[in-house]
Amino acid sequence: MKRIPVRVLATFGSLLLLCSQLMAAPITFYGNNWGAAITHLQAEAAFQQALSVVYFEDFEASPDIDFGNGVTGALSAGRIVTSASSAIDGVRLWQTGHTGNLTISFNVPIFAFGIFMGDVDQGVDMHALINNYDFNIPNPVGGSYDGDRHFWGVVSPEESFTQVTFTDLDWYINWDRAQMGIPASGPTPTPEPSTIFLLFAGLCSLLLIQRHIKASRQGH
Repeated sequence: MKRIPVRVLATFGSLLLLCSQLMAAPITFYGNNWGAAITHLQAEAAFQQALSVVYFEDFEASPDIDFGNGVTGALSAGRIVTSASSAIDGVRLWQTGHTGNLTISFNVPIFAFGIFMGDVDQGVDMHALINNYDFNIPNPVGGSYDGDRHFWGVVSPEESFTQVTFTDLDWYINWDRAQMGIPASGPTPTPEPSTIFLLFAGLCSLLLIQRHIKASRQGH
């Protein structure tokens, strides 16, 4: 039985690794009304423009997230509060306190998620964790500001996720107008460039292996 040379296997492995790295990374969107380069509403608009359809949850009718399209989300901490001055839509919002983290778990994989935040102490080093990604949420320094509005969103066309965890939360943070959608650029049934490259790399490797075996047989 002929052995496949280690060099051929190493080449094939390198090609597989390269293919995985060529997958498009998620795109994040952020803005606020307190010193950011773009406002919270501009960030939300950019997030929505990257989607072909958007679904919303404003916490007015449900204590959890229900986008009305079969997608729901369970929040690990916090409670519903009523505050017309703090809510983005209506009068109800979700509020967390000394929780440290907030995890939103979805019942099915999704590819995009966004949400508004308010009453965030300026300078707090917040992060959003999705799959193996750790996104820092920019937050300008300047002390506490009760009228602040922030929007953060992520679009991941090639890699779905089932939960988002916000870490390093400060005192009280208000959350409102959660939204998810389908990326305008995918996912689609047609092969992505990375998939095509992966298939091509596999074919080339098999041809190399076949040629090596044929050459070995002719040498004996």
